[in-house]
Amino acid sequence: MKHRTFLFPILIPAAIAAFLFIDPCLFCKTKPKKFEIDLNKLLYPPSGETVKKDAPYLKPYTDFLENIYEKMDTEYYLPVSKKTYEEFVEYYRDNILARLKDKQNVLPEIKYLGAGLLVKKLKDPNDTFSNFYPPFEAEEFKSTVLGYELGLGITGRMADTGYVIERVELRSDAYAKGIRASDIIKTISGKSVQEMSEDELKNNLFPPLGATVELGVYSYKRKKVSLFKITVIEFFKETLSSVPTGIPGMFYVKINQFNKKTGEDLERLVDFFTRKGMKRLVIDLRDNAGGPPLAARQIAGIFLPPNEPLFSFRRKNRPEITLKTPYSPINYKGEIAIIINHGSGSASELFSGTMRSYRKACLIGERSAGKTFLKSMFRFDDNSMLLLTTSLTYLYSGKTFDSAGLKPDFTVMDESISFFPFVNKCMDSFYEK
Repeated sequence: MKHRTFLFPILIPAAIAAFLFIDPCLFCKTKPKKFEIDLNKLLYPPSGETVKKDAPYLKPYTDFLENIYEKMDTEYYLPVSKKTYEEFVEYYRDNILARLKDKQNVLPEIKYLGAGLLVKKLKDPNDTFSNFYPPFEAEEFKSTVLGYELGLGITGRMADTGYVIERVELRSDAYAKGIRASDIIKTISGKSVQEMSEDELKNNLFPPLGATVELGVYSYKRKKVSLFKITVIEFFKETLSSVPTGIPGMFYVKINQFNKKTGEDLERLVDFFTRKGMKRLVIDLRDNAGGPPLAARQIAGIFLPPNEPLFSFRRKNRPEITLKTPYSPINYKGEIAIIINHGSGSASELFSGTMRSYRKACLIGERSAGKTFLKSMFRFDDNSMLLLTTSLTYLYSGKTFDSAGLKPDFTVMDESISFFPFVNKCMDSFYEK
């Protein structure tokens, strides 16, 4: 099993660097985008002058920093230092704001620079989640973490016959209109796809939210090209996939990420597997960095009785919240193995740890990430976003999740093993106890 490296935000102090890089793709597998600031274009060389603390042009910047501090003071799971905040504001005012070329307009880049640096100063050094994101990066992050997607919901490849569709997202407008995998896109908005460059084709498949695109699609079933008007909507991605195990009665599902609809998708798949004679279910959560805790709650409802306590959160100045299993139309009572590795974090750890605590599943693989904190998003008026760790997470027993991650019942390090037979033997051993 391969280890996965997380991509975490890095903030470079402005006093020693010409650029600021903020990685918005925390917990995602795509190449991270970068928020860049060329300070040389925005600042004078050091003037040696001391700026007045009450200079009018400072106020929008310092007010924004105050908003960041107050939000962290109220919501962050650990105490934040007011002294550190005040020292940072003084440093930032004297070393950055005093050197601004443009003192008439509020420069978003400088405002966001200060916010990012302040969060790094105030948060715990071991906290790899809490960070600040400018508006565009915030939207990209939100989309990735919550598991929703824009675009037509169509992926495929170019061929001599046109753009061959390999997947149509279940909740996309394209699927609702009847477009399916193996169909072939011949034209987009009247233009042949074979006349489009790679970038042009990509832009046409991912137009802005609300746009309507006309597709000319050939269907082997209909034996003709039909025109479809597809609207770009926001939808939750399917994150499940399955392959045969080759072992009678054993079924396998890979969950890449948890989102609001994962429980619904898994209910449907478990029901299908059950009708096919499932006795053992293998749930692969390797490299699943999690998602909303409510998704873990809904998934647990498939395997546990209703109203069973799962896990709880204790946020600052708030009553403790305990999540319990909801009712599910599907209740699977067979044997379960959950596969984890160092990339399994957050909600996937909540689910795995709870299932193991109830002796409803064995864990196979490597230690998980140890990222079972409650994480929250706070948006500001300009659509920038503050991400904060807001609580430790506790099992229904009252114990905290181990920060070193979940230790599997059976460890797998050798990639040469025959995977499903090994899992089958582990389940034999676990369920004989």
